[in-house]
Amino acid sequence: MSTKLNKREIEKFSRQIILKNIGALGQRKIRDAKVLIIGMGGLGCPAAEFLTRSGIGTLGLADYDKVGLSNIHRQTLYSETDINKSKVKIAKKKLNEINSKTKINIFNCEYDGILGTVAGIVGTIQANEILKKIVNIGENLNGFVLILNLLNLNIRKVKLKKRK
Repeated sequence: MSTKLNKREIEKFSRQIILKNIGALGQRKIRDAKVLIIGMGGLGCPAAEFLTRSGIGTLGLADYDKVGLSNIHRQTLYSETDINKSKVKIAKKKLNEINSKTKINIFNCEYDGILGTVAGIVGTIQANEILKKIVNIGENLNGFVLILNLLNLNIRKVKLKKRK
């Protein structure tokens, strides 16, 4: 693990650092972590944004797609001025404005239709799961599928069984 947190990092992430299960050690783990997000759509955007805001050290963004008008309502890093531009290039620029210390590498998926709020909810859950894994707190979803029915507000975890 790299060096101690500097004064600016302590101030910037103080609300996270004061959490009992994070602390300075957890924040250093977040800062030193490397995460790859495949697909910078409705799920990748909030995951990338919140990981960047949390102080993630290195973030890889993989997506070949360009921003389209139909993306704007649910892909939170893009605006109408970004239409027909590379999603990963636009995301990198905007994420660097949020946290200039996060190293962002851009690399390589069209989805079925989705309500914008659903993408935000799931993307935020994904970012939360990644942070829990990095700092080794709480229960994670390893070996489970999280099923969300947001029309009826039903949420459940289902254990996956390995196939031979």
